[in-house]
Amino acid sequence: MIPANAPEAFQDRQTLWNAVDKFNNSSNAQLAREVEIGLPVEFTRQEQIKILQEYVKKSFVDRGMCADICVHDRADGNPHAHVMLTMNPINDGQFGEKSRKIYDLDADGNKIYNPVTKQYKCHKQNLTDWNRPTNAEQWRESWAAICNREFERKGIPERLDHRSYKRQGVEKVPTIHLGQEAHQLEKRGVRTERGNYNREVERFNASYRKTVSEVTEQLREMYLQSQAREQAAREQAAAEQAAKEKAMKEQAQRDEREKAGREQAANNRDPREREGREPDVAPTSQRPTVQGAEETKAPISAEERNGQLDEAGKQLGEVKNTYFRSVQEIETIGARRSELNHETTRIGGNISSLEAYRSTIESNERKLARLQTDRDQLGAFSFKAKAKIDGQIASVQQSQTQAEKSLQDEYSITKDQIPAKLTELQQQARRTEKAINDLPNVEQKQNEADSAEQEYKTKKIGTDVLPEQERQRIEKAESDYLNQNQGGQGEAGQGRTMQSFKTQAKIDKITPEEYQKIKAGLPRSVQARLNARDAQGGKDVPAYAQSGTTQGRTMALTK
Repeated sequence: MIPANAPEAFQDRQTLWNAVDKFNNSSNAQLAREVEIGLPVEFTRQEQIKILQEYVKKSFVDRGMCADICVHDRADGNPHAHVMLTMNPINDGQFGEKSRKIYDLDADGNKIYNPVTKQYKCHKQNLTDWNRPTNAEQWRESWAAICNREFERKGIPERLDHRSYKRQGVEKVPTIHLGQEAHQLEKRGVRTERGNYNREVERFNASYRKTVSEVTEQLREMYLQSQAREQAAREQAAAEQAAKEKAMKEQAQRDEREKAGREQAANNRDPREREGREPDVAPTSQRPTVQGAEETKAPISAEERNGQLDEAGKQLGEVKNTYFRSVQEIETIGARRSELNHETTRIGGNISSLEAYRSTIESNERKLARLQTDRDQLGAFSFKAKAKIDGQIASVQQSQTQAEKSLQDEYSITKDQIPAKLTELQQQARRTEKAINDLPNVEQKQNEADSAEQEYKTKKIGTDVLPEQERQRIEKAESDYLNQNQGGQGEAGQGRTMQSFKTQAKIDKITPEEYQKIKAGLPRSVQARLNARDAQGGKDVPAYAQSGTTQGRTMALTK
């Protein structure tokens, strides 16, 4: 069948497809579209051909396609037609292009160049509407309408519906197409995989309506259990958050009390100390300190001075060791928390899986009991009804056997051992939850690390104002202490990790902003010496202090 504007020669099948092949010479060209149509067995062959020609003309030929139709009927109850359709429109008696290339333009109307592909950007524009995704729906609907019209005309109650069961609102599982080979085998009594699937679907559809209320109730129970678990999890999270906020509030109150105590102690110091005669290394406790030579009340021996310097280095090492230990504890707590959270997830997954197994097994047992009761109530000669129930019982038993086998393979237990296993897992979950709650407070450890870092940098700034020889002695005493008391975290340590390098780099680095902030909190005499050193410049000025006067003077000289 060909449209009115097609050449008469296209009535010949060989001429038509030779012309199609000649015009579409691209290696990946789509030459044709095939539509397979099932013919109603209620119609005679002449009636089948008549409605087929009407349908092809209305749906395809009138829209400009050439159609090559072939009817197959092997007397197997499956008459059908194959319709091959051309893809190219016919213009002036010959095939035309299916689509054309349209270049993408910018706001100024110029073509857009793609430097990656080295081509101008473009897109394809179809010249017909034959490839629209909605066409298949329309073609199926049109065929159903034609067949239903003829059914009604002949008084046949059958009707076709192109929609799926879901769209029709039918609670039914569709079967699959057997195919010629499987159909012939089934006719000879040979069971095939497709046939077995269809029989299983039919059995399911037969029992579905009776079991839908039971399935609905099970789903409702599962939903309620899930909601209860989620509510419990939310309540637990809220309790944990409240405990966390309470701990943070208590820590803040302790910090305030400690700050007030330090301020009170500072006010109670000797007046001479408040006037500015403080040690170079600002102490935070009553430990030995190093004093600048110009502030010493009486001359001291070199041995005593060296002892003060060694003690200052030891103090720096102690503070740094405290910092390293706090950081390590924070990392250990984080790793342990991650491990316990993973264990909690694993246990929760096992509990959910076992509950699902228990629900499935108990549901199958209820189904078997109900089916057996229904069978026992049948009469002695209800052979067909009993055979139907026997099939349902076999299907449920198979499901039950598979569930118990999977349970044994996955957890090495039987169905009777599920409650004990669930109790064991729930106890593990409670122990894991307790272990998480018993972990040390990370915020407190972080506060300890921050406090140690601040104290170390304050002392370090105080020692940096000393002469180079004294600084070197303090640094050596600090390194010796760390090597003896920290297991290799000091400068000469062995086997250090990248994390330890990062930790040491953080506490050793003093930024210009930190320097200015710490200096502002030091005694005025120490501030004066630091300002004098910074203003003087030279190699004795540390890098963190070179962003002030010295750096400004250097920039001015450069200009």
